[in-house]
Amino acid sequence: MMAKGGGTPDDVALADGNAVVPLSYQLCAPGDQCIVVDRNCGFCCNYIAINSRNEDDFNALFDKSCSIFDGQSCNCYDLNSYPSCVENKCEMVPFPDAR
Repeated sequence: MMAKGGGTPDDVALADGNAVVPLSYQLCAPGDQCIVVDRNCGFCCNYIAINSRNEDDFNALFDKSCSIFDGQSCNCYDLNSYPSCVENKCEMVPFPDAR
């Protein structure tokens, strides 16, 4: 399922129960803090890393996008990776001993 508006940052975009997050939210520079967010409207561990300066924008986008979601919620936790700035993009990086 995909719902999308006409090209502005206020678009509602939902794909397979996941809020569509602009790549610009993930851009970072050395010294920026990356944070982990779950983009799945049912909180089903579809984690991505974003730049912390975009947290408020992400929360607004998530709330607006997921307002049209009518799926089930999950109870899951994935502690195998952490958010980090890698080559100017926030990414989820596996812990060294994660299997």
